[in-house]
Formats: sequence, structure tokens, C-alpha cells
Amino acid sequence: MRAIQKFAFLASLSVLVGCSEPGPIRIGFIAGLEGRASALGIASRNAVQMAVDEANANGGINGRQIELVIRDDKRSAKGGAEAARSLVSEKVTAIIGPILSVVAGGVVPVINEARLVTVSPTVISSKFVGKDDFFFRLNSSGEQSAADYARVYHEAGFSRIAAATDAHNKAFTENWMKLFTAAFSAYGGKISSVVPFDAAKEVGLKHVVVSLLADKPEAVLILANGIDTAQLVQQFRKRDGDIQLLATSWAGSDNLITHGGRAVEGIMLADTYDRNDQSKRYLGFREGFQGKFKAPPNHASVASYDAATTLFAALRTAGEGGNLKAALLNSESYKALQQEITFDAYGDSRRTLTVVMVRDGRFARPK
Repeated sequence: MRAIQKFAFLASLSVLVGCSEPGPIRIGFIAGLEGRASALGIASRNAVQMAVDEANANGGINGRQIELVIRDDKRSAKGGAEAARSLVSEKVTAIIGPILSVVAGGVVPVINEARLVTVSPTVISSKFVGKDDFFFRLNSSGEQSAADYARVYHEAGFSRIAAATDAHNKAFTENWMKLFTAAFSAYGGKISSVVPFDAAKEVGLKHVVVSLLADKPEAVLILANGIDTAQLVQQFRKRDGDIQLLATSWAGSDNLITHGGRAVEGIMLADTYDRNDQSKRYLGFREGFQGKFKAPPNHASVASYDAATTLFAALRTAGEGGNLKAALLNSESYKALQQEITFDAYGDSRRTLTVVMVRDGRFARPK
């Protein structure tokens, strides 16, 4: 009798286990979250977490909740590889990130070997374009980005530009600068000089400024993050209060204004989103982000939110155990916050630019 009762108990237990709800869908996230240049990584993580919370509040993905598994990439290829290997061992379903091209150099071989779909919000380097692999990019390619910026600065009336480039992210900056030089030259423009720098290793950066100003350019383009751009701008203003300074979306965070103060007034940049957009969807995102994280969104947070919502939509389409890569590639487009995201056959997309200037301590459209 006891044997029968024991068998009945085990049978009922197995039924309960079999009927239990499936576990969460684990999504990996990779970015630089510590140190002086962590602003973009933190903004990216916050936006992805916001997208996760919203999706979970609306039933998750096909009835399953989403769990975000976060790894810091230490802003290096080695750190990226370690983060990717850790997430593979955690058996995540997909990864969002990284933010920097230098990190992608370590991440991509790992995720391709694991056949793990990874969607980067911002990586731009041409090294990752046109590859039939598992790495998807929302950003423009290096060629597209360089051509867009060359057009923007040509139309702004500049014909002779000098440039300071972040040597720490050489995987991106060196090639992008070559592409920008070629595109700008096609408009009849000239790059008078290019000086690489590493703000994490060099103090003051005086020699960078002196060298660039020696060629008497009409403007100086700084290809770096917001904090390093602010530091260089302050040095430029000590020596030339009138030189026009230019930047890219990489510098377009509140750190530029917070650390640059009055010195960054008048700096011109083109961003990959429109921070002055008055559409209901974007305003809802901006207000929600500001309320939750006590800071306004930047280009990395907008792109990362787009990466998350795009990935979630593809997961819903693919279904349980479905082909996620095929789902991403086969969709005609994904409706993002401000732009349509369309992947080509290699998982590459692009973003359009909006020109802004720092005026009265805020990013504003040029007058």
C-alpha cells in the first residue's frame, strides 16, 4: 500500500513540475560600466533595462518574462571576449551590446563560435560590416557615417579641418578618420592634420592642441567621448577662443556640457537621434527615462532601447526554439523610437543624423 501511495505521490509531483511555468528568457548585455568613460555604457544599460521592464509589464515575450544578465567589458577587446564567454556559459538567448568597436573585436569571434545572436546599438567600424555572421548592428557603417559627417561639415561651410582622435578606440577612430578624409576631400575640403591622443594616459593634452592649431585650420573635429572632448575643448579655449570646434554623436552626452561648462558653448555636432523630437512616442520614452534614472537620454540610450525592442520583436516572431537570426533578417523593418530599422542580408543597418549645437548650456538646433 505504501509503495502505491509513494508512486502516486511521485506521479503527482511530476505532473506539477511538468505544468510549471517556463523560466525567464535570459538576455545578455555587454558595455563598459566602470571608469571615467562609462557614461555611454551606463546610459545604454539603463535604456535596455527600461525596455525589459516595459516588456515584462506587458507579458514578456510570448508569455515568458525577460531577465537581463549584465557584464562589464572594461572597454577593451579582452574584456569584451571575457564578457561574451561568460554570457555564453550562462546560456543567454541573445546579447545586446557592445557599445565600442574596440570591444566588438573581442566579442564577435566568441559569439560567432557560439552562434549566439548579438545586436550592437552603436558599433560602427567597417571591420564588422558585410559579414554573414551573428553580429547585428543598428548604426551606420564607417563609410556611411564618415560620408554623412563630411556632407554636414561641408554644408556648414568648412573647407579646412584639423582633427584629434581617441587612440584608445583605435579600431574605430583610425579607419573612420581615413574614410572621413576621403569623403571630405571629394567635396574639395582638406584635413590639415590629425593627432591621436589617449586621455587616460596623457595629462593636460596641451601638445595635441598646440599641434592642431599650428596648421591654422578653420575648425577642429574632436573624435572622442563627451568627457575627453570637454577636456580638449577647455584646452583649445585657453589658446584660441574663436576656433570652431566640431564633434560627433560619440560626444553627444550631458557629460560634454557638465565637464566642459562655458567652454563647449558653440560646439557643433551631428547626432544619430533628434533630442528635440516632439512625437508622442519619443516624449513618452524621454519622460520615462528621465523619471527613472534622473538623467536625460542620449544617443546611446536611444539606440540601445531600439536594439532591445527590435530584439524582443524578433524573439516573438521566432517563437520558442525558432531561428532568431532568420527572424531578424527576414523582417521588412522594425519601428524604432524615431527611425525605421531595416537589416540588410548581413545584419547591418544605418541611422540618419540631426545637426545640433551647444547653446546656453543645452543641445539645440542651429539657428
